[in-house]
Amino acid sequence: MSDTASDVVVGDVVRKRIGAGSKSDHDAVVLDTGRQTLLLRRRGGNAFADPALDELVGRRVRLEGTATDTTFLIDAVTVLDAGNSPP
Repeated sequence: MSDTASDVVVGDVVRKRIGAGSKSDHDAVVLDTGRQTLLLRRRGGNAFADPALDELVGRRVRLEGTATDTTFLIDAVTVLDAGNSPP
């Protein structure tokens, strides 16, 4: 039951074009896990422009939250390639 347990993923945060040729075509912040690519969203964050996610581009992270087939809704972030993690 995922209502009580968080999903956890680890990967590299990159910017990638998604929805090419559709009304949703835009550059998005995604997580590349090596096996899959997940669109990232912060709970309560803007779906198309989120400065907090922009700051994670180029970083390796561990995320806790809720996963679907294509999207990861973030509750907590741990930056793995630096001494400090974002608040």
